[in-house]
Amino acid sequence: MESLAVISRVEPPIKREAAIHHHIAFLNRVEHDYHGFRFAICRQKHTFQRYFSPKDYGSEAAALAAAISVRDYVLEQLELYPDRLLQIYALARQMDLPPFMTVLE
Repeated sequence: MESLAVISRVEPPIKREAAIHHHIAFLNRVEHDYHGFRFAICRQKHTFQRYFSPKDYGSEAAALAAAISVRDYVLEQLELYPDRLLQIYALARQMDLPPFMTVLE
């Protein structure tokens, strides 16, 4: 009987999909009337985080896609330019999606 209760608590596909993406979490804060996705990463003792609300992007799927895009951009730039950490974080904070790709030179 207990196993049936666990099966009935399966999360919707969008939230479950977020769980498989590194550095992206689904947040549901009832006390603050907020839910959405958060991308967070810490490198060299500097933390970057950005929230993606379905209200801003039109749907949970679009908010998750935006979070994935920013995450991929930040990780790619950090791999190419590890010494420009703060500049990459600053660019990622200013990105308007879509499109947002800014290339460092």
